[in-house]
Amino acid sequence: MPVNNSTEHSANMTLAGSVLVIILVNTFLYTSGMTNPLIMIILSLPLILTLHGQVKRSSRTYQWLCFAILFYMVLGILLAFTATYLFLGLAIALVCVITFISAIIFIRSARIASLITNSMDTTDYDDTSQHTG
Repeated sequence: MPVNNSTEHSANMTLAGSVLVIILVNTFLYTSGMTNPLIMIILSLPLILTLHGQVKRSSRTYQWLCFAILFYMVLGILLAFTATYLFLGLAIALVCVITFISAIIFIRSARIASLITNSMDTTDYDDTSQHTG
């Protein structure tokens, strides 16, 4: 699959956004006093599982990431309505929206690149196997 600049840029934005969401969620857990490592791992696990596929530029991983990131956006919106974590909640929600949009852009551009590659593929016929006469 040929990689163009928008595909590469959106993939990098999505990867950075995923890591940033993990950091922000763990920051919330740490500042709220929930320093139990098991809770931190459970809340970070959906994004951690998609990191390998994001590095490999797997379109299916980005589709699953779009589903997973919405739960973090809900967490950010809920946090934004509490006075103590207003800015942290807004930061989580904003990073989630940017990550979601960049993942959608990657999926669309990868699909378009795949369609272009498939339409350009032609079957080569071996002329030596055809006998005339």
